[in-house]
Order: sequence, then structure tokens, then C-alpha cells
Amino acid sequence: MDTTVTLIIAAVVLAGLAVVLMTARGGKRAARPQVPIAELPPEKVVEIDGLVLGGRKIEAIKALREATGLSLADAKAAIDAWGAGAGGAPAAQTAASHGAGTLDSALVAEIDREIAAGNTIKAIKVLRDGTGWGLKESKDRVDRWVPGQG
Repeated sequence: MDTTVTLIIAAVVLAGLAVVLMTARGGKRAARPQVPIAELPPEKVVEIDGLVLGGRKIEAIKALREATGLSLADAKAAIDAWGAGAGGAPAAQTAASHGAGTLDSALVAEIDREIAAGNTIKAIKVLRDGTGWGLKESKDRVDRWVPGQG
């Protein structure tokens, strides 16, 4: 009978310890390191663009979460920004849709990713480097830039 009592006490102590540890961690699983959206490989960007263009938003969010480690809320916000406007996706936009025949689709996609990631300054730099435009012209364009509309 002493062994049974000892086992019960040990089980209660272990259960209490598990509760304390889960509470200390906030009940969450260990977070994966996050990959910035701007650093996604081009093939992943094309995949997500296709999902957004196809209206498969949930799958796009899932693909973005798997690629970056973002939380559900952050991935949803990024996909909402990614496909904002006329329902288009960043890389799918042509240079003409952004009002500049000199912008190639790779440059447009990179700027769209930077804007979707909230990196406005980096988007301006990418636009300046890709076009040779001045700071004011690039800033004005990025300020008006809407992923999916330009």
C-alpha cells in the first residue's frame, strides 16, 4: 500500500510540474525561426502568387506560414496585403500595371514583397536601384504603390 501512495503522489507532482511548465511557456509550442517575406525563394513567391490569384487564400496563408514560420495572424495579414486591391498578386503584375514600361516583372515582384512585408524604405531602394530614378520619384511611386494595382 505504501508503494501505491508513493506512485499517486509522484503522478500528482509530475502533473503539477507539467501544468507549471505549460503555463510558463504560455501553452505554446516552441516557435520556429522566422524567415522574412522579402527573403522567400522565387519559386515560393510564384507558388503563393498563383494561390492568391486563384482565390485560394487559405492555401496561400498555409504556404506562407510553412515557408516563413509566421503566426497565423501575421501570415493572414501578409496575404491580405499581398493580394490587396483588384485581387491580383505581386509577381503577377506587369510593369504596365504599375505605370512604368521600364519595370520588369522580377522588379515588380520584389517591390511588392517588400511592401507586403512592411519594408517601405527597402522597397524605395529596390525601385531606385532597378530604375535609376531619384529618391523623390521612387518614394512617390512606392507611396502610391498598391500590391495588385501598382
